[in-house]
Amino acid sequence: MATYEGIAAVSKAMIGLLRDASGTFAHNNALDFELVHPSFFDEGLRGPAITLCLYRVSLNASMRNAPTRKVVQANGQTQVFRAPLPLDLYYLLTAWANNVEMQQRLLGWSMRVLHDTPLLPATLINSHTTDVRAFEDGEGVELTFDQLGLQDWLAVWDKLKPKMQTSVCYIARLVTIQSTSEIVEAAPVQTRAFELAKPT
Repeated sequence: MATYEGIAAVSKAMIGLLRDASGTFAHNNALDFELVHPSFFDEGLRGPAITLCLYRVSLNASMRNAPTRKVVQANGQTQVFRAPLPLDLYYLLTAWANNVEMQQRLLGWSMRVLHDTPLLPATLINSHTTDVRAFEDGEGVELTFDQLGLQDWLAVWDKLKPKMQTSVCYIARLVTIQSTSEIVEAAPVQTRAFELAKPT
């Protein structure tokens, strides 16, 4: 499970993965990689660049009823924390360039890089967040290409027109944010009292 830093850590890891692989792109002169806000599309960019925009966050339905988390301390006592928050992150990856051919080359290259890394392990994610350790060892996030339905695609298009660029969508599945809120369990019942309240 991840700390609350998990969302930002996954975003940084995805754009960092592409930046680290930029040496495999034949036309990588002055190539930029940026995390952007949806309002960035209003300004536009001439490129060449790859941008990644987190445009939607949803609850992962398969883990909606995740159990509470139990941690056994060194002294043998068990702490119980509230259930984790399982999230799916939806990204819009966009290629920017001065001409259409370069834009399409960038798009094809970036999709190939992400397709070659369908699982982002904790070591990769944490390596791009030097100031925090967002994920525990042995964990990972599944990265998949998302084929938007017509309604969803029209919604995205409506928000970004007329600045929409050639883009593709990806989902980072199951970013599980752990809770730090402990559930305090009462002591076991020792005796039972069945006396009724006496009238005054």
